[in-house]
Amino acid sequence: AGNTPIPGIEDLRATIAWRLSPWFWVRRWRGVGATIAALLFLVIGRQLFSAPSDPEATAFSDALIGEMQLNTTQPFSQAWLDPQNLQDILKQEGLAEIPNLAPVGFHLEGARICYPLSHLFIQLVYRNRNEEVTLFVSRRWSRSLSGITKHEGFTIVPLGMRAVFLVTKESLTNFTDTRELAEEEVSALS
Repeated sequence: AGNTPIPGIEDLRATIAWRLSPWFWVRRWRGVGATIAALLFLVIGRQLFSAPSDPEATAFSDALIGEMQLNTTQPFSQAWLDPQNLQDILKQEGLAEIPNLAPVGFHLEGARICYPLSHLFIQLVYRNRNEEVTLFVSRRWSRSLSGITKHEGFTIVPLGMRAVFLVTKESLTNFTDTRELAEEEVSALS
């Protein structure tokens, strides 16, 4: 304002002009925008870029888990099948014999008929000292689950093209061997 020159006036003028320019604000908010975009992708990206979940498969998975939990939390609501009836029902469901999981340390504890989502299944319960696996077998269930499903501490594995599902706790120590043997047994007996 006065006649006295101010030292660094040109630097001050350049700084003010730079801060008023749109490029200053673009550069300043670019990092914030990238952070917001990354957060939005993490929050809603899965829903946008993944296939929608199949409600029927989800409900069926829940029903299979419920049937397996029934074994561990209370006695069977239906009686165990005797060996002769079990053989007859297995033949109706397309298996020549009971799948043998003894090579991986599991023996057949028992079998019963169950109805997850109103579909008849044979539930074969196998145990070793402290673990349990269940095979659910049915010819009447036509939908296949897509891949391995993990839910509420359980793992559900479709075994081949038939409606046979292996359901086990996720902490199963020899999961891979048990799964491979169950698949071989089911395909050999089908």
